Amino acid sequence: MPLGPFRPSYGYLNVTGATTMSAFVSGSVSYFSPPTNALAFILESESLNAANIRYALGAVASTLAPGLLLEPGRDTGVIPAGLTLSVISTTSATMTIDLIWLTGG
Repeated sequence: MPLGPFRPSYGYLNVTGATTMSAFVSGSVSYFSPPTNALAFILESESLNAANIRYALGAVASTLAPGLLLEPGRDTGVIPAGLTLSVISTTSATMTIDLIWLTGG
């Protein structure tokens, strides 16, 4: 039986490992490149953050757009993508994110 979360449009992701990290982001865009064999990621905005963050795949995140909004204490769920991720805080304050890259062989 394949490992990993089930995605209706993709079937199971055959996840064999993960790379986790915490990082600080502010009003300047931060970029996170996926590791080799990245299948998907999960991005979380720490619950103690005072403001929202925005993220974008394969584009430059901005405080307004493009990018998707992530509120404090929320996560993206599993997003099956292995593209460079850009993240920015919607204010000039520093926010904490947690990022998990799911990898496969």
